[in-house]
Amino acid sequence: MRLLFWVVAMSCLSCVAGAQQPNSDRLPPNSRLAPQPSQNLAPGRRSSSHAFYHRPGDPNGVPFDTIEECTNARQQAGNVGVCIVKAAEVAISMHSVGGVYVVPVLINDAITLKFVIDSGAGDVSIPADVVLTMIRAGTLTDADFIGQRTYLLANGSTNIQKTFRIRSLKVGDKVVENVTASVAPERGVPLLGQSFLNHFKSWSIDNTTHALLLNE
Repeated sequence: MRLLFWVVAMSCLSCVAGAQQPNSDRLPPNSRLAPQPSQNLAPGRRSSSHAFYHRPGDPNGVPFDTIEECTNARQQAGNVGVCIVKAAEVAISMHSVGGVYVVPVLINDAITLKFVIDSGAGDVSIPADVVLTMIRAGTLTDADFIGQRTYLLANGSTNIQKTFRIRSLKVGDKVVENVTASVAPERGVPLLGQSFLNHFKSWSIDNTTHALLLNE
């Protein structure tokens, strides 16, 4: 009789232990309850997710595309840790051309040029010969030109340049509309200036990965 009671008691203890929520800190990475990062991150992004699940002792967190996915993962892990919403950061690879790093930019969904990132330029700058090509191709029209502006050059001199409106500039998967640009001298270098960069909360250049980082 005592033996039967002991067997039943041990069975009940096993049931209770199995019903308890597992400690997420001890979950193996392939556990069904362990939070899994989203597999839908677009190429070229370094940390494009909007929400990160931080388990105790994990300062980096696991990225998710939405706060809902992050919350579900936290619930599956026993409601430990916290979900934090962060700004989306996109990393666009730059390429070295003649010792200068450039980034490809799609203009008006029609032509792609390699731009040098220039935070000292007030506006996006495009060489006159390229502007003429865009006009001939119908990418720019007379209605896009908005006047002229005096620009201060790096050597301290000033120059009056025509200005026009670019309907859209696409860098990576980020599109900025109605960007002011100026017509630079022929055979110059296209510059990605503040009229584009100011549309983002912050931006920076990663010298290790040679990438332009844009934060919304």
